[in-house]
Amino acid sequence: MRKSIGIAAMASVALAACAMPADNEFPLTGNPHDTDVRANGNRAVVSQDPIVVRGPAVITWNVRSSGYEFPPDAITFNDPAGQFSCTARGVVLQCQDAYTQKGSFKYTIRVRNLTTGAVAESDPFVMND
Repeated sequence: MRKSIGIAAMASVALAACAMPADNEFPLTGNPHDTDVRANGNRAVVSQDPIVVRGPAVITWNVRSSGYEFPPDAITFNDPAGQFSCTARGVVLQCQDAYTQKGSFKYTIRVRNLTTGAVAESDPFVMND
């Protein structure tokens, strides 16, 4: 009997461990992991596409290319309903996602070279799941 209980307990622990998300997966609720943005020529490369959101959240992007920052027009959402409210400050961009509507929202994100003024951009998605 003790042996059966021990085996059942070990099996439960093993199954629970399998259900835990890995560090690189999206959290189950709240704010998604920060997204890194790097410039590659005239393209901005994001570390997550799509960014999955599962409730009202603050989405944060960080510039990881030396000599680049977010310009004042750093992000534009194809969002007629006002789902997102955003602020860019230097190398950090944050958007409040009201999460009033589910679906995929395409956006354009831009980073600017501090020396040349050249802009790199990309068109990824935020998905309200």
